[in-house]
Amino acid sequence: MKITINYDLLERISEAKYGFSLVRTFKRALMIIPVVKSISLADKANTMNTLDFQKYIDSLPLSILSDLIIVTLGSCAVLGITPLIRTNALANLEELAEDLKALNIDTDESLLLNAYKYHTEYKIDFENKVPTLIQKKYINIPTNDKEVSLMQEHVIGSFIYTLSKKRLNKQMNFKLVFN
Repeated sequence: MKITINYDLLERISEAKYGFSLVRTFKRALMIIPVVKSISLADKANTMNTLDFQKYIDSLPLSILSDLIIVTLGSCAVLGITPLIRTNALANLEELAEDLKALNIDTDESLLLNAYKYHTEYKIDFENKVPTLIQKKYINIPTNDKEVSLMQEHVIGSFIYTLSKKRLNKQMNFKLVFN
């Protein structure tokens, strides 16, 4: 049985712990900075001479990267920890804990806060017309008895995440050894 959610479990856990998510803030900055830079690029193309404009173009990637870092860290520092984000994340973890009981995983939101990822793998799916990249994260979740392994599958670019109870199988490679 699979549980379908619309958020990354580890990101939601970090939001519940710390009150903000660096990944979400970076994604927002990644949407804003290129728009601002393209507007300024059009302005610079009209006002600068050719040689200065070429220097500006050469320094643009480093400028975008530094702006992304500054905006991400600055917005985290200015906005700080928002209690609303933390309460929403805890509510999502409570709902998930109830859904996990359907998979016979006896856990609650306080135990979900201690979950951690131990392996990530990527697979390209060529079955559709457009190939898709599938991310599989293996997450250990503490329960009242022991730790249980969950696999979170996600098609990169979508908002659908599926959780299922699965452990990573270690593969052994046998080699012939000569003495």
